[in-house]
Amino acid sequence: VIARGTQERVVPFATLYQVRPTAELAPGELVTEIRVPEFGPGVGTAFHKVGKVKNDFSLITVAVRLEISRKKITGARIMLNAVTRKVHRCLEAEKALIGQPAGTKTFAAAAALTPLGIDYTADFRASKEYRQEVLPVFVRRALEAAATMARA
Repeated sequence: VIARGTQERVVPFATLYQVRPTAELAPGELVTEIRVPEFGPGVGTAFHKVGKVKNDFSLITVAVRLEISRKKITGARIMLNAVTRKVHRCLEAEKALIGQPAGTKTFAAAAALTPLGIDYTADFRASKEYRQEVLPVFVRRALEAAATMARA
């Protein structure tokens, strides 16, 4: 929800992450609310932040949502941040998960697809090569954590 005074408008999150949020906001507008749907059984989420120390800026941030029904993945979202200049959704990895059994081999195969097509950021915290090398590990771990939650 974006507001300016008492006037509000609702903007899909995809609109904000596809461009810089400041490109969507008019002068005087603020993001005042983020609405997250409540998920039922069979849905699991995970968030992993990788930093040198707990309160440092992220080297890698991974957010995952999995929907599992009858031991098969029916829905998937994988979002990355800190590896690029803006948030990145891993569409190829998501597609690879759909219809597959929720298990270690499936998660490793999808995680291996996440580095594809990313223009990695390099800074004093981590090199492009480091981020590219460890990203699949943290994506796989997030997928496993989300699957565990979905099964509970």
